[in-house]
Amino acid sequence: MLLNFLVDLNKIREKFRILDSELLENISLLHIYDNYDDIEPYEKNGINILIVTKPDDVFAYGGNSYGVLGLGHIQPVDNFTKVNDLCKKKIRKFTNGFSHLVALTEQKKVICWSNNYFGQCGNRTVYPQLKPHFNDKLDSVNTIDIACGRNHSLALTEDGYVFTWGKKKSGDDSEEFLCLKPKIIKYIGRKSNCDCMWSWTFPSIDRKGSCLWLGY
Repeated sequence: MLLNFLVDLNKIREKFRILDSELLENISLLHIYDNYDDIEPYEKNGINILIVTKPDDVFAYGGNSYGVLGLGHIQPVDNFTKVNDLCKKKIRKFTNGFSHLVALTEQKKVICWSNNYFGQCGNRTVYPQLKPHFNDKLDSVNTIDIACGRNHSLALTEDGYVFTWGKKKSGDDSEEFLCLKPKIIKYIGRKSNCDCMWSWTFPSIDRKGSCLWLGY
C-alpha cells in the first residue's frame, strides 16, 4: 500500500466506513494517494483510493482529478465504484505520479491512464487517457517492476532493461523534452529493483548496489 505523506489518515478512516463489510474483507491490494499541488487546493483534488478484491474486481473512490480513477470521466466519485477496465486483469501493483497512474499485472504487462500532457501514459500522444489501456510498446517484454515520478513513468523488465517515458531532461539539465512512448535507457542487470522520486529523478538499484539517477 502506498500512502502519500500528505494524505489525511482521519479522512481515510471515514471513507472506509462506507465500504460493504464483504468488500472490506476481500481486499487484496490497496492504493491510496492524493495529487495535491501548489495551485489547486487540497480539498478540490482530494484523496483517491483504488481497491483490488480477491475475486479480482477493482473499485475506486475519490476526487478523481484528471480522471485518475480510470472511470472515463473527471467527476468526483462519492461511493466506491467498480472500474470495469481494470477488473480481471490480476493487478499486483499500482504506482502514481502527480496526475497519472501505472499498474502492473501478474502477467507482467503494464497498464497506464489519466493525465497524459507530458506523454506519461506512453501512448504516443499527449491527449488524456481517461480509461486504462495496456501499453502495447511493452507487450513484447516481461515487466517486473514499475514506478512513476511527477510526470514520467518507468518499467523494469525481467531481463534487466529500464524503459522510461514522459517528461525528461537532457543530461546537463539544459533542456526538457517529451518521450511519448517507452524507450530503453539503461541495462542494470537482472534481480534489480526501481523507484522514482517526486519531481526530478528516479533511482534504480543495480545488482552491485549502485544507485543510478535518471529522468525527471
